[in-house]
Amino acid sequence: MLNAASRLSALAPNALLRVVQNLRDDITERLGKSSATVAEWRDLLLLVDPVIQERPECGTIIVRRGRAALDRIASDYLVPPQNILPKLSNRALVHENPIDYGLSDEEWLALCL
Repeated sequence: MLNAASRLSALAPNALLRVVQNLRDDITERLGKSSATVAEWRDLLLLVDPVIQERPECGTIIVRRGRAALDRIASDYLVPPQNILPKLSNRALVHENPIDYGLSDEEWLALCL
């Protein structure tokens, strides 16, 4: 049985946390690992504010509207790109823009060292 569809921002705090964790697990399973905190995930997921439907008996969340935006936000800000190092040498990394790879300056510096 599915609950009625609602905006992510309309959820109670406990339900919001459960949904954020579920969506984070789903997205990172598809797009790659993330070192972002749950709070960072919550903030960016609320920015998109997708329409979701929950299936409590299975513990699944169905995104009815906003899936593409969630994936885009996650791949740009929450999930580091895969296989950067094999594509670029450390010398080449220095001349690239970290924003193009969705990394912070600190993460970029760590890759370049």
